Amino acid sequence: MLDEPLLAAISAASLAKIAELGLQGGSRIAWSVANLQLRDQTLLEAIAAASITRLSAMGGTGEDLVHRDSPQNLTNTAWAYSTLSFRHLPLLDAIATTSIAAVTSFEPQNLANLAWAGANMSIASSPLLAAIAAQSLPTLSSFEPQSLANTAWSFATLGVYNGPLFDAIAAQAVPRLSEFDAQSLANTAFAFAALYLWHHGPLLNSISSASMAMLRHASNIQSLQRLLDVQA
Repeated sequence: MLDEPLLAAISAASLAKIAELGLQGGSRIAWSVANLQLRDQTLLEAIAAASITRLSAMGGTGEDLVHRDSPQNLTNTAWAYSTLSFRHLPLLDAIATTSIAAVTSFEPQNLANLAWAGANMSIASSPLLAAIAAQSLPTLSSFEPQSLANTAWSFATLGVYNGPLFDAIAAQAVPRLSEFDAQSLANTAFAFAALYLWHHGPLLNSISSASMAMLRHASNIQSLQRLLDVQA
């Protein structure tokens, strides 16, 4: 049960110190309120303003992000605003610009989360997606199954087809489908079907087989529903 007076006090204290928090502090608060599903508009606007100021001071080079701030802070902020459906375009534009400049320092999960945040808010930045795809390609073997699935889902949701990226995701996914949970199977199947990538028959057939195997061991209705999504 949420302690509303305590949360209000934390919000007020954060607002009073927002300029001192920096990108890391702002991202932590944004991440926390998103996990609690607290859509505090005043606090989120303040975090956005402070983050934009910090990102603008970097001058679009991304060097400070690599040396002083962490790409994780950037992607956590994007994830938080997306999770709360708080579509703050100036903040998201600033995050995209800095991410493009610093994308070579992003870990696989950072890349997948950034793509997911944009897709979840229906924001398709072609330069950012191109940068995410270019950085993901040589590192896909390090992606967790969820990150592989989320990356494919994000591009497909935005209607963006990148042939080399989807070919590489398929190649990575097929031998690892036993590691995918129902949601990741569903997201991967949706992505390839939504973009009409029927020529990836080995992947789609393997997803079907993996789904059937999972169905035999499904223990709850949520798993069954996700497996039905794969077959839809």
